[in-house]
Amino acid sequence: KKNKMEYGGPRSKHNSSLEDIPILCSTITNPATNQIDALLGGLDDDEDELASLEAELGLNDDIDDAALVGGSYDGASFPLVPMGGGGGGGAAPMHTQPRSYAQQEADRNELAIVEEFNQRYRNDVERPDSKALQAIFVVKFDNNEGNIIEWQYPRHIDLSGIEFKAMVSGAHHIDEDIVYFKTEDHFGVSCYSKLTVKGNKESRGAIMRSVGVLMSTFTGLHEHKHFLTAQVDSMNKAPGNFGALMAYYQDSQLSSTPTADPGADSRLNGPRGYFTEFIEAFGPHSFAIWKSILLRQRILFHSPPPIKKACRFVYGASFFAFTRVKHFKFDANPLFYININDIKTIQEQENFIACTTESIFQNKFHLYDVYVKKQAIHLPNKAAQPPLAVTEGDQLRFEYIRKVMASHPRGSSVVEDQLLKFFIHLNNKLFTGLLAAAEKNELLVPSELQDRFGLHRSDAAFLRCLVDVLNLNVTISQEVGCCWC
Repeated sequence: KKNKMEYGGPRSKHNSSLEDIPILCSTITNPATNQIDALLGGLDDDEDELASLEAELGLNDDIDDAALVGGSYDGASFPLVPMGGGGGGGAAPMHTQPRSYAQQEADRNELAIVEEFNQRYRNDVERPDSKALQAIFVVKFDNNEGNIIEWQYPRHIDLSGIEFKAMVSGAHHIDEDIVYFKTEDHFGVSCYSKLTVKGNKESRGAIMRSVGVLMSTFTGLHEHKHFLTAQVDSMNKAPGNFGALMAYYQDSQLSSTPTADPGADSRLNGPRGYFTEFIEAFGPHSFAIWKSILLRQRILFHSPPPIKKACRFVYGASFFAFTRVKHFKFDANPLFYININDIKTIQEQENFIACTTESIFQNKFHLYDVYVKKQAIHLPNKAAQPPLAVTEGDQLRFEYIRKVMASHPRGSSVVEDQLLKFFIHLNNKLFTGLLAAAEKNELLVPSELQDRFGLHRSDAAFLRCLVDVLNLNVTISQEVGCCWC
């Protein structure tokens, strides 16, 4: 085989513009119910083994609303891959300057808050856990210096570069946003707000800030949005008072009581509804993203600000990687928002899912395999189109999914659970079949795909590419060859 790549195919350079990149498209038909049943009938899994994964993911029908998913990003299903290059992508470090009297007074106030916290909980045996905040910060747009870190706690943590993640490029065009991002060691969320003012020459008509937090895992970040949104609005109107942020950070260090808004709906160890939102937005083309994730490709969503919806797409798409087949578990590597400062970081990634507001990425074809803009999927490598194109099998599967979504009220948690179960079953059937076929070095024909892998014969091109990417001793005959062969 030629040009064989273990992760996502060749990273070739292209001179074409985005308009020259093929867009995946198809006409959706209405397949007969018996066709759907025939295809999905092969998706029955080992219920005993599957039950353990569903329990781990919080997908059992009898689970209560207080149950949490274990393993969304901090468990066995998604081992985090250390990332090189740092979150700032080479951003300049903060400079140490002599502190003014006002700054020294602020230091004393912060120390007083810390001491009050220590006195209050001196005898508390509870220790911080993964829900504890790693840092809390304020980013401000300065008309002379651009994005700057106005305040942070703890002070000893190097947050260089976070000023460009917490406030996206083009933020001056919008009034508010919520940004998820990943640094070298942490996940973060920030809430941005712009306050329009008149007669203030220093601010040039607008005050822009983001208030954010960092955690060791992604799960739980969404629980802080309500507090951060209220704080950034308050700080734009009355800047300089960071006492509430200090207290919030200190409270988060108690492992027994979450700091977050108790009214937040968090049955999962992450925000609910994002996976359903993704399926609704992309329709049958959701399967193109599903295939590209299983092919360990680099996926980049582009959106003008606000970026919050694209961040939700990144999170939703990451669920396509779930499987209980340990041999094929991998990290979908959701990076969330990235910018030009992160180019060095993403060059070091074998696969990722990310989003950006910066159009400069669209012509940097060597940085991604799949580019999604306005919910259209662009492929810089034209040879990659056949395995990712929407097939008859995808249409059959989506028809089933559409009926599931139509059978419950919009936004129902039941729909989210059923969609997650569907893709877990599909991945389990696919990877179990591949593992068995690889052990025997089998030669397969397309007519076997349904019974052996839960796929349609039209999915043969995708399966050949997947076999090639995973470096398995399996051959699928009588169909279009692998996109990289």
